[in-house]
Amino acid sequence: MEKAVRGGRLPLGAQLPAERLLAGEVGLARDTVTASYQILRAEQLIVTRTGSETTLGGQPWVWRASDSSAKGGP
Repeated sequence: MEKAVRGGRLPLGAQLPAERLLAGEVGLARDTVTASYQILRAEQLIVTRTGSETTLGGQPWVWRASDSSAKGGP
């Protein structure tokens, strides 16, 4: 997902599939997708509204910050 955002294939604010749907599409257990979404939420890379949609990265600065830390510097 991160590569898709950084490569411009997945824009910030894009709606992500529901956990159950994504699990079926990629052949993973739903628990695996749920855990992944929880990690992404904790890192503020996705935003989920209860009873609604999950969208990619509410704040563009979050992606820039994670990009610089991934390269080993601010």
